[in-house]
Amino acid sequence: MFIFYSDKVYVREDIWAGEAFCPTCGARNRLYLATEVSDIKLLCFIPILRFIQKRLIVCDSCKTVTQVSRADYKARLATQRARLLAGQFPANELARERAKLAQTSTRRMVKLVASSILLLATLALALAMLAGLDLPSDGEIPAVMALVASAVAFALSLKHLLYAERVNAAIDRALGRA
Repeated sequence: MFIFYSDKVYVREDIWAGEAFCPTCGARNRLYLATEVSDIKLLCFIPILRFIQKRLIVCDSCKTVTQVSRADYKARLATQRARLLAGQFPANELARERAKLAQTSTRRMVKLVASSILLLATLALALAMLAGLDLPSDGEIPAVMALVASAVAFALSLKHLLYAERVNAAIDRALGRA
């Protein structure tokens, strides 16, 4: 029996959105794009699904959040990622992005290795079933589901690692010029 549980709602900072006047404190501050996220966990500790509840802009000094539409958030995120890859961020924001990427890249590498091992194991199981070996027939559906899930996890982890490498190279180029 599986027990699904969700109690943690938190704000996850995404990327620097530039400097502007905060509507609450009135000062010119750094603003960041962020998302309010809720995790669905299995047995209270294994996160299996993540739901984005709100898309926000957060002021760095007064921590005021302003909700933005999904389209506006996606447009700002795409613009800022393009600026980051072009090295058009200030040096302190480039260093901050590098630190965030280093922290998440280690976790992604562990997930990539684990998902690739799981992918190989489920692929071997699926091939054994196709080869007609004496395996229980009621295990075919879970094996296919495990194969698809591990392939998706592998692809997402690989996508993030390739993005992190591109961003780190852009940061190196920008800091080399600075």
